[in-house]
Amino acid sequence: MQRRTRKLIIVGVIVPAVLLGAAGAAVVVRRQQVARSIERAGDEGRRAFEAGRFQEALPLLARYVGRNRDDAEALLMLAQARAEVPKPEGGELAEAARYAEVALANDPSNERALRLLLEYYTRLNFVTELSRVADTLLERDASDRAALNAKFRASVVLGRHADAAAIARRLADASPGDADPLRLVLEAERLQGATPARLAEIAGELTRAYPDNFEMRVVHAQTLLAAEDVRGAVAALTDAGALTPARARGLGDFLRLVDSITALQRIPGSAAGTGDLSAIVEPVASRAFAGERTADATAVLMASWHWRAGRAGDARRWLDQGRARSADNPAWAAWDSVLRGNNATAPTPPTAAAPSAAPGAAASPGASLW
Repeated sequence: MQRRTRKLIIVGVIVPAVLLGAAGAAVVVRRQQVARSIERAGDEGRRAFEAGRFQEALPLLARYVGRNRDDAEALLMLAQARAEVPKPEGGELAEAARYAEVALANDPSNERALRLLLEYYTRLNFVTELSRVADTLLERDASDRAALNAKFRASVVLGRHADAAAIARRLADASPGDADPLRLVLEAERLQGATPARLAEIAGELTRAYPDNFEMRVVHAQTLLAAEDVRGAVAALTDAGALTPARARGLGDFLRLVDSITALQRIPGSAAGTGDLSAIVEPVASRAFAGERTADATAVLMASWHWRAGRAGDARRWLDQGRARSADNPAWAAWDSVLRGNNATAPTPPTAAAPSAAPGAAASPGASLW
């Protein structure tokens, strides 16, 4: 082969092949670098998430999930981080739900994905989707309280009141002696047209099954008052006065009912009778204050109750009792300001003391009616 021919072959064939090979190798190296970078982002995102640094975790997990959409665990971390970090334009919950939906599509049996969607759909009020997820959970456990509550909520919003009533009864059966399902039963019956008298009758039936339950007796008294049976409500409250509240909410409802009936008693010719219901309040509150879970909330509730009635000395007494039991509760400082006259508005009881047990702060739909 002539020298010129060999040179042409080298220039025209061999050199381009070498260059192409080098370029291909560079692409492979670059892809490997990108893959390693994405894996590092995933690892760093997980660590940030587990440390509660959601703002930091968000872009890292998003980058990782962009290339690993079949990683259900990472998708659910991304969903939770997204839900924790507000977007300026809003919509963080809807986006979090989409990530959880992808995780569930990848792994239909993923319990964590179902629980997150139950939470997000509830907060978003996506009732059709909420009903579907609740059904899936109830197929696994027919007594799942969270799923039953979600199904009740969805049924009410969708106008399926008979379904809501049946679900409320299932909740009552799954949680014997719990007053919250009783409230849901009453709400479902009300939506189906039950009269106040019938609601009082239902509450009485359920309360008689659990005669030692303070909160159920208070609910019964509320229904009797709504049915204009004031004497019956007084009798139910008096019976409740011999029992001990297990939750701050029950005590809060009790105090409001005492105030309502006391106001009725001041009306000339009222059927509310003349008994001093306030006399049974302090013993009930003292028993509630002895409970580990209800002590702080009881002190705040009683301080508020006495303060509204103009009894500053009694409000101070309860405040001092609460501070002696748990000095670091921020509720006491707020009440100090009120009692010194620096603040004309009392703190809303008992959010500072026991957020999870605040009266009226019902986790269940319809519960605030009773």
